[in-house]
Amino acid sequence: MFRNKKFDRLKNSIVAGEIYQALKRIARTEDIDKCTMHVAIDNVSIFKLVSKQFKNVNIIEKNSLPFEVTLKEDKRKNNGKKATKGKQREESAKEYLEQNVEKGITKIPKEGLCNVSGIEQSNLSREIKKWEWFKDKFYTSNKATDKSFIFLKLSS
Repeated sequence: MFRNKKFDRLKNSIVAGEIYQALKRIARTEDIDKCTMHVAIDNVSIFKLVSKQFKNVNIIEKNSLPFEVTLKEDKRKNNGKKATKGKQREESAKEYLEQNVEKGITKIPKEGLCNVSGIEQSNLSREIKKWEWFKDKFYTSNKATDKSFIFLKLSS
């Protein structure tokens, strides 16, 4: 993990400034003489920076939270539980190409690959560049007559 003391101090002061602004925004009304604020911060240095900003603070208590904090799982990340759509498409494309190789076909239409894998033809080049296995056995051509095909590399 990247650690730098100067960067951490800068980050902590920015976060503390944002928290201070939020707390002051809450207590902005003029008819409030006293108020109680509950702030949940796990970083002690940020808490100290914020508490120094408030004048006339009488009590600062460190308590554990009266409730359990659980974070929701980010649905965008793949934690190895199931294959993402991109991985599923890649695997179906690989299977399709391997089947054509077994049949002895050396010139495979891109349209067929797109139909089988579910990849849009406009995104196919971008997807192919991500596939490490593709570079070992296959290639594409920039010739006008060959742009719509994928070719098998022949062993020499």
